[in-house]
Amino acid sequence: MTNTCSAAVRHPGPPGGVPAHVLLALLAMTMLRAAETPNTGMADPAALIQAFDGYRGRLAGGGRTLTIPLVSMRGLTTADNAGGSVNLTTTPTITTRDAISIDMAAGSVDSTVNLLPLRPSFDLWLVDNRVSPGHTTFAEATANERDVLKKVGTYHVEGTSLRLTVNLGANAFQDFFPDRAFVVELNRSPIDSFVLTGSPTIFDRLLHRQVRYLDGRGVPVPFDPTGPTRELDFARLIAQGRQLFLKEKFNGNGRTCGTCHVETNNFTIDPDFISTLPPTDPLFVAQTSQALATLENSELLHKLGLILVNADGFQRDRGFVLRSVQNLQALKTSIVPQDPNFFVDFSTNGKNPNPPERTGWGNDGAPMRDFALVAIVQHATKTLNRARGIDFRLPTHE
Repeated sequence: MTNTCSAAVRHPGPPGGVPAHVLLALLAMTMLRAAETPNTGMADPAALIQAFDGYRGRLAGGGRTLTIPLVSMRGLTTADNAGGSVNLTTTPTITTRDAISIDMAAGSVDSTVNLLPLRPSFDLWLVDNRVSPGHTTFAEATANERDVLKKVGTYHVEGTSLRLTVNLGANAFQDFFPDRAFVVELNRSPIDSFVLTGSPTIFDRLLHRQVRYLDGRGVPVPFDPTGPTRELDFARLIAQGRQLFLKEKFNGNGRTCGTCHVETNNFTIDPDFISTLPPTDPLFVAQTSQALATLENSELLHKLGLILVNADGFQRDRGFVLRSVQNLQALKTSIVPQDPNFFVDFSTNGKNPNPPERTGWGNDGAPMRDFALVAIVQHATKTLNRARGIDFRLPTHE
């Protein structure tokens, strides 16, 4: 080993008499190529591509069924306990419990929602978001751009649920992609308020070419997840998501996702790690901001690494729970439907079969995109008023 190292050190010069300027050019090209390679951190683009391809291969009818779960959002909605989902499908015979089924070809819509008051006082809306600077994932109307809103109809009482069945016509979804669904109070607009909402999962959005990364000018650029440059496109998407995760504060109290899910600490925090942080770290905003004095239990944060979560809503009489920070590295096992080969539903006990996406083994968490949105409201707010547009900003799709 010593001789080999010595020989390497004493190498007389460029191999085979290759001119030094050629080697320098090759080195420069290698460095340029490395600089162009997106930094995905610990994420593996190949694994995401494999998971997407697996999802695409399992879809019946080539992915003609689009399922949108419906959830309430703490701090953003007027209902905390209702739930359901939206299915968009080109197969009109498919109906699912707690679902909105939309036949994209025929324009038929079928939806069931549970745990709302049993009265015909709720409407279903679908929204096609238009891309413009700062435009959020919610329904909006601005001076420069307006989302396309489609009112589907009004729910009626059917047994212990609310049900809606409507046919909007064969052209209803020809130039309309439902980026988000809203259940709102009768004769209200989702621009003003909503009771339930939901959006397609990331794989469905990829499948329907609705995912966009940003180019060097910050312009949203869609890409084809099956195209010839998809390896680079997926890596670029992941790299931009990593920067968002580590650096984006959403106009809030200074915290980012990476404040608690620390990339260099197994994507979590613990008392030993917390003890190394300076008092000015955004993790400690409850100690440095009077407006956020009760955002955390600071004593248990330091001693046990516990974060305060208002899992049942932000009303004072709902209380709170204290949780450790998930390390995020096994989420695939809890956000996808169970493997039918096990012949048992480990997460829902058959009460809500085959939801399109879940977080948590109890299937009690929102789908991943909306789970992340609620995390902004919970952890990044400037005050406990949690007023959107004031205490934090809602994310765009990108």
